[in-house]
Amino acid sequence: MGTPEDSIPKKIGFFGGSFDPFHCGHLEMALGAIKLENFDRILLCPAHHAPLRKQKPIFSASDRLAMVQSICKSHHGLSPYSYEIDQERTCFTHETITKVQETFPGSSLSILLGTDQFQQIEKWSHISELSKLVHFLVLARGTYNLPPPKVPGLNFSLMNNPIIDLSSTKIRDRFRAGKSVREFLPPPIYTYLVSHSLVSDSI
Repeated sequence: MGTPEDSIPKKIGFFGGSFDPFHCGHLEMALGAIKLENFDRILLCPAHHAPLRKQKPIFSASDRLAMVQSICKSHHGLSPYSYEIDQERTCFTHETITKVQETFPGSSLSILLGTDQFQQIEKWSHISELSKLVHFLVLARGTYNLPPPKVPGLNFSLMNNPIIDLSSTKIRDRFRAGKSVREFLPPPIYTYLVSHSLVSDSI
């Protein structure tokens, strides 16, 4: 069943990642993109397992999706996109974007990504085909001197977002060390982790 034409957002941002876990930095980047780039909607798509990531996620696919769903309930303009989790396998972005376009025909689509992913975008599967389908919005964290990748016809721009000194790796390291992660997580995410006994509120 198709999506009614009047309900299709005109400008969509696609923000994918392991979200292991989804943290305050992710939230600030997504909300900042809505404000600075005037997106009608941003799709948050947790990966079942990111293609270029070697380590297995700490949190299960179902928990990472549930965390994204909880944050979307609290912020208008953010929507969960569960395609990659539903497939229960590694999905390449080209495949997922094709599904997004089928769901939202006629929408302008941008992929949001950090500078780390942008710098290795040449390794992405089907990048030549993908570059013809979407615009890449790089969360460049202010004035970042970023050389363009060697991908012919790549359509990209840098977002002048605030510098956010936070990473999922830092949070996972604290988690493994038994240290508090509360200050790094949006309240709905922290509440979910505590209520499902994935982190202790006493830390």
